[in-house]
Amino acid sequence: MFILWAMLELGIVRGQMMQYEPNIPYLHLPLYALVSLEGQWDTVFMGARVRTDMVKTANDLSFYPTQMTFILEAGYRTRNFEIGFIHSCYHPLTPYLTTQLEWYQVVPRFEGAYNQVYARIQTSGSERGRKHGY
Repeated sequence: MFILWAMLELGIVRGQMMQYEPNIPYLHLPLYALVSLEGQWDTVFMGARVRTDMVKTANDLSFYPTQMTFILEAGYRTRNFEIGFIHSCYHPLTPYLTTQLEWYQVVPRFEGAYNQVYARIQTSGSERGRKHGY
């Protein structure tokens, strides 16, 4: 049996986003949006997620997208066991942005990629309980 599911998640990042050059101690109300799609055929699954991080503009009427993270995954899943492969890559959307105070410039956090191979054992009987957005 083929199962397909999708998810949209919106959130506020709590804490502080620090930037050291130029020194901006806090970016007010950084937000993110996460879109996920996963398909599973019997015990084989494939999925994709895209996360966009945003900060408020100087006029408080809109948001600047600053960072995007792309995640592709595939693997084998049974009720209590999962083995899989994840590829993540993250990219800045703009080289510099003006934020709340017009003279501050935001330099994107980072750019790069990594691959991950994992094995997961679960004791819960929940099918979706092991999926955590990002």
